Amino acid sequence: MRRPPAHRNWALALARRLLLAVLALLVIVCVVIACWVGFTEHERLEREAKTPEQIAAEPGQGRGRWVQVADAQLYVQTWGDARHPTLLLTHGTGAWSGSWFALPAALAAAGWQVVAVDLPPFGLSKPQGPPRRVDYTRRAQAQRLLGPV
Repeated sequence: MRRPPAHRNWALALARRLLLAVLALLVIVCVVIACWVGFTEHERLEREAKTPEQIAAEPGQGRGRWVQVADAQLYVQTWGDARHPTLLLTHGTGAWSGSWFALPAALAAAGWQVVAVDLPPFGLSKPQGPPRRVDYTRRAQAQRLLGPV
């Protein structure tokens, strides 16, 4: 039986090693992704079990308070000195005042008083009345923003 040339054995061995390295890397990436998904799911479930008051008291949040407006209790967080110019942060759909992460603290350090508001039905704000009867139009949300300002 004929043996393949030595350079072919060397190339075949290198190709096998590269394939094994790529497979090992894929397994590592899959494990990391699975761990990340599991961790974020655990954090989400833990957060959903908390009351708004418990979430508001967590470290890293601004100075939070509830402000009564016509048809809701808005959760408002503030950072910085009240004597500085005020910058109002409002979130989009599905977000809340904590969605800004480190931005409010950085803006406060730059000389702003930062106010972040939770608009109902998101975040820690509490609409009053039956959920299907609360007005969530842009006009109604704009009216609610006049309360903390």
